[in-house]
Amino acid sequence: MDIKDKVRLIIYRFRERGLEVLLVPDDNQWNLPEAPSSGSNHTVLMEDDRLISLEPVHPEDGTTEKALAVEGD
Repeated sequence: MDIKDKVRLIIYRFRERGLEVLLVPDDNQWNLPEAPSSGSNHTVLMEDDRLISLEPVHPEDGTTEKALAVEGD
């Protein structure tokens, strides 16, 4: 899979107990949300000035995925 095919999004927030990160279930394990990197939702997301661009993610399968972070509630 090419880097343009998938984006990992870290959605985080700060609470009294500390940092919280949104995880979603995927094949009986918890992962960061992911989405195709094309389409109308992607365009709206990429125009959000709150996005923090992170280093690419390199899963065990040898692919490269773009990674972004955003503070959300």
